[in-house]
Amino acid sequence: MNTTITELVARLRDLAKHRHLDRSTPALCSSAADALQQQAERITAQDVKCRLYEASLAKADAEIDGLREIINSPDAMASARAANALLTAEIDGLKRDAERYRWLREQHWNEADIAVVCYPKKSVKLGFDCPSGQRLDEAIDAAIAALSQSKGEPK
Repeated sequence: MNTTITELVARLRDLAKHRHLDRSTPALCSSAADALQQQAERITAQDVKCRLYEASLAKADAEIDGLREIINSPDAMASARAANALLTAEIDGLKRDAERYRWLREQHWNEADIAVVCYPKKSVKLGFDCPSGQRLDEAIDAAIAALSQSKGEPK
């Protein structure tokens, strides 16, 4: 509690003890002392809250500075660029696979050179070409490229 307020409270309480004052003065002094003491306690509580807030701000500022150092470091930027390049390559591959799948879905078994067959062991005769994996990707890519060229589109 503030020393000056503490001194004022003590003085008011001391005045309240004097009998030579008129009857209302001791009660007023005591009441004023109580009010001052309550105000001092509120100020002390607010001061504690302010100090805690200042400490949390200082901690947050330190964390922000640390993050800025990490973000601005050459290693972080190089790592982020490398991760971005890997993700971009993966996304490009996934886009290509999605394009193949959409193309394959549009093929009808009686019109296309490539189609999906259910139960191939029962449906496909010996000597037929049934590409899968990389060969299927290449066959689909070639068919898409031929279709694009026939339409005059760039690859």
